[in-house]
Amino acid sequence: MPNLMARVLTAAVLIAFVLASVFFLSPLSVAIVSGIVFLIAAWEWARLAGIEGRWKTLWYLNDIFCLLILLLVLMIVKPHWFWIALLVGLIGWPLGYYRFFKLSSVFLLPACYISINFLCFVPPHPYKLLVLFLIVCLADISAYFIGTWFGKHKLAPTISPKKSVEGAVGGLVVVGIVMAFIFHSVLWVLLGLVTVVAAILGDLFESFMKRNAGVKDSGTILPGHGGILDRIDSLIFAAPIFTLGLLVLHLK
Repeated sequence: MPNLMARVLTAAVLIAFVLASVFFLSPLSVAIVSGIVFLIAAWEWARLAGIEGRWKTLWYLNDIFCLLILLLVLMIVKPHWFWIALLVGLIGWPLGYYRFFKLSSVFLLPACYISINFLCFVPPHPYKLLVLFLIVCLADISAYFIGTWFGKHKLAPTISPKKSVEGAVGGLVVVGIVMAFIFHSVLWVLLGLVTVVAAILGDLFESFMKRNAGVKDSGTILPGHGGILDRIDSLIFAAPIFTLGLLVLHLK
């Protein structure tokens, strides 16, 4: 019971913090705040990847440098600048620790950071960012309950034994219905479904990293929830896919 209470209280605080940041802070302030969050996530990621000592320090200093560059690019962001910012993140983030270049994870955090803040900087904000959060949260909650009630077939038993095929399909169906109801557009429904698939992959990817590292959570900073990565794992794949989809499909 104490653990459940901690999870509920932490979730309530996180939701309030995110909504307050999105609605009451300027896009630049959101970029700075989210930058701090992603730096914590990068530290946790280094731990899961087995990076320690001086290599971890280099990893972190490079993360700070790249975030500052990305922040400067975001300050002058326009739709076509998104691609440049994404390229800077994908290429710049791994520099300084080429020894770990083989880890595909070094590409994912900057892409997620750029995507989330792009949605804040490009009007009309913040509704597109909220749509992304809505998709990911709906898929996660629906998959949990439908999987609990009807789940019989494991989605990835060796990586995340609690996830079921029925839960994943349920999340897709719920998001598809909600997107159709809100936007009355086949393209929006398609983008919602693709984003859900990306969110599931992001969740599984972080679970795979934790299983390889032999840990239950990425960190302990969030009572009852673990680390920052444990909360943003779905967004790591979903945010870039959603943002790219908006641009490619010209959705407004």
